[in-house]
Amino acid sequence: AIVDVAHEALIRHWQKLRQWLDESRETLRQTRKIEQAAAEWEERGKGKDELLQGRRLREARELRQDVALSKLAEEFIDRSVRQRQIDLLKIAGVVAIPILFVVGIVEPSLRQERIDRDLAVLRSGKGTAKEIGYLTKGCNVAVRDILPAPLANVLFGNCVRLARYPLEKIYLAGADLRGVKLSDANLAGANLWKANLRGASLVGANLREADLWKANLRGAYLGRADLWEANLRGAYLQKSKLQGANLRGAYLVEANLRGAYLWEANLGEASLRVADLGGASLQKSNLQGADLGGANLGEANLWEADLQGADLQGADLQGANLWGANLRGANLRGANLRGANLVGANLGEANLRVADFTESELFGKVKNLTPLQVKFACYWEEVKFDPDFQAELNQFPDPKTEVDCSQWE
Repeated sequence: AIVDVAHEALIRHWQKLRQWLDESRETLRQTRKIEQAAAEWEERGKGKDELLQGRRLREARELRQDVALSKLAEEFIDRSVRQRQIDLLKIAGVVAIPILFVVGIVEPSLRQERIDRDLAVLRSGKGTAKEIGYLTKGCNVAVRDILPAPLANVLFGNCVRLARYPLEKIYLAGADLRGVKLSDANLAGANLWKANLRGASLVGANLREADLWKANLRGAYLGRADLWEANLRGAYLQKSKLQGANLRGAYLVEANLRGAYLWEANLGEASLRVADLGGASLQKSNLQGADLGGANLGEANLWEADLQGADLQGADLQGANLWGANLRGANLRGANLRGANLVGANLGEANLRVADFTESELFGKVKNLTPLQVKFACYWEEVKFDPDFQAELNQFPDPKTEVDCSQWE
C-alpha cells in the first residue's frame, strides 16, 4: 500500500510532532500511575504507609500543575505533602537539642575567644577591616535588641561596642578599613597614616591627636567626631560627613574637603592652608583664627560662619555664600571674592588689601555688598571693585568712628 502525505508541512515538522506525542504518552502514563496509587491508598484505609515520598511526591506535585486529576488523587497528594512536613518537624525536633546545646554553651565560648583574639590583633597594630568587620557586624540590625543576646549574635553578628575597649594609639597605618563601623570608638592618638577609611562610620569617635596623614576618608561619616589637633595633612575627605565634628587645631594642610558637610563643625585655629573646600557646606561652622591661606572656598556655603581673625590671604572665595558670616579682623589680603554673596557679612577691621570684588564671568557681580560694610574694613582703597560700585563707594561718607587697622601695619 502507498500512503500520500496530505501536506508538506507535516514532513517539515514530523520530528516535533513525534516529540509532542511522546510527551503526551509520558503524561498519560504518570497520570495513570498517580490515579492507581490513589485508588490503592483508599482501598487500604488511607494509611500513611502508602503515601508518596521523595521523587514520586515531587513528580506528582509537578504533574497536577499541568493535568486535572481526580478528587481522590488530589487528596492523596495533599495528604502526602502534609505527612512529609510532619516527618521533617520530627527530624528537626531530634536535631534541635544538640543545636541548642551548641548555640547556648559551646558557640558563645568559641565566639568570645574569637572576639578576644581579634581585639588583641587590633591592639598589636596588625589589625585590618577583617577584624573590625567581625567585631562590629550586626550593629545596625534593629530587631537584635528584642532577641536573646546569644541568638542575636548567631543570626546577625557580634556587634561588639568598640567604644568600651581602649584602642588608643592603635597602629593601623595603610590598613584597608573601607566601610568599617567605628562609631563612638576611642581612637585617640591612633596611627591611621594612609589608611583607607572610605565610607567608614566614625560618628562620635574620639580621634584626638590621631595621625590621618593622606588617609582616604571619602564619604566617611564623622558627625560629632572629636578630631582635636588631629593630623589630616593631605587627607581625602571629599563629601565626608563632618557635621558638628570637633576639628579645633586640626592639621588639614592640602586636605581635600571638596563638597564635605561641615555644618556647625569646630575648625577654630585649624590649619587649612591650600586645602580644597570647594562647594563645602560650612554653615554656622567655627573657623575663628583658622589658617585658610590659599585655600579653595569657591562656591562654599559659609552662611553665618564665624571667620573672625581667620587668615584667608590669597584664598579663593569666588561664588561663595558668606551670608551673615563674621569676617571681623580676618585677613583677606589678595583674596578672590568675585561673585560672592556678602549680605549682612561683618567685614569690620578685616584686611582687604588687593582683594578682588569685581564681576565674575561665572557668578556675576558681588551680591549684597554695601559701602558701609566696606568702609568699616581696612585698606578698602586698594581693593578692586566694579566701576559702578566704586563710584557709589566714593560718594558714601566715611564712618564717624575710626577703624583700627593697626594690626595690619
